[in-house]
Amino acid sequence: MEEPPGRARAPRALPFQRASVHVFGHATERIEKVEEALRAVVGPAPVRQRRVTGHHGNPIQHLEAELSGGDLRRTMEALRERHGPKLAAEADARLSDDLWFYVRFDKQRAAQGEIVVAQVDDAIRLRAKVKTFPANRASALLALGDYFGGQI
Repeated sequence: MEEPPGRARAPRALPFQRASVHVFGHATERIEKVEEALRAVVGPAPVRQRRVTGHHGNPIQHLEAELSGGDLRRTMEALRERHGPKLAAEADARLSDDLWFYVRFDKQRAAQGEIVVAQVDDAIRLRAKVKTFPANRASALLALGDYFGGQI
């Protein structure tokens, strides 16, 4: 149904409770570029950085942003605008049984300011908790389809 002229459409309800977005920076990468790539996804949200050690003793930087409130809304709305129909179509495959919604972004492209959903291993990874009532997979899929604007 079309909106009457002059009436704005009500914003879609955000079906997410919280999210975390993380990326690993390897010794061969400039950590500033890795953080730029993460910021392309999360914007001004606070980012924590910690040093970890890889399987072979190599130094790795783990960068993570925990999203809630305005940071969560801003990130998910940007994702919906860029990739809504694709994410709606893939929601069943991206939703776990415990209602976590997963998306990976190409880290190299994000470092260039381009947010691309990807299936690569060396990626920026988003994990968002879907909130619905009742809290079940069917309700979560309906909420995701409504939010991302597609058919599931």
